[in-house]
Amino acid sequence: MINFFLIFVEDNSYQIGNNFCNGSKPFDNNFGVCIYYDQHNLRSVFIMICIKGDLITLALDGQFDVIVHGCNCFCAMGAGIAKQIRNTFPQAYAADLETMSGDKNKLGNYSSALVQSSGRQLIVINGYTQYQYAGTGIFADYGAIETLFNRIKKDFPEKRIGYPKIGAGLAKGDWEKIIQIIDLALAGVTHTFVEYTRK
Repeated sequence: MINFFLIFVEDNSYQIGNNFCNGSKPFDNNFGVCIYYDQHNLRSVFIMICIKGDLITLALDGQFDVIVHGCNCFCAMGAGIAKQIRNTFPQAYAADLETMSGDKNKLGNYSSALVQSSGRQLIVINGYTQYQYAGTGIFADYGAIETLFNRIKKDFPEKRIGYPKIGAGLAKGDWEKIIQIIDLALAGVTHTFVEYTRK
């Protein structure tokens, strides 16, 4: 069993909070580090940066080299952060449209677009983390999420990677499970979970 805690950092002080990353404990600070540990093997420690904000705004400000968002396999980026990505980075939507709609083989893979942001190159990743988007039930595919982030680690090992609550919004997945999958897959890589907040 993997457990985790969060250290909130602000003004050279800190406080410990449990279960931050699954949304069960709100926090006031804008920065934190989620530290996961295996209670049966305390040498297995994984660290990820957690911040509050807007992933797209931060990307436009040059805070990331790569941003990742979850997509379905039907080239439908019509809701949630996918819609915001489509509107802000039309190149990413164009890349999605170049894939075959309804192709299950896209699961765990990605399409991408290279855009210019703040004088820097930004890679926008359309990660295929769910097959469909309409109907009932959980759409998030945990195996696809794991495969996707393993690919991202392999393809972008030295990049600053940012992502939202992939698979846990409209896809209805279990964020506590997803965040552990992501953190394990990206172990050793600089990566940041951005919990969306409006300014």
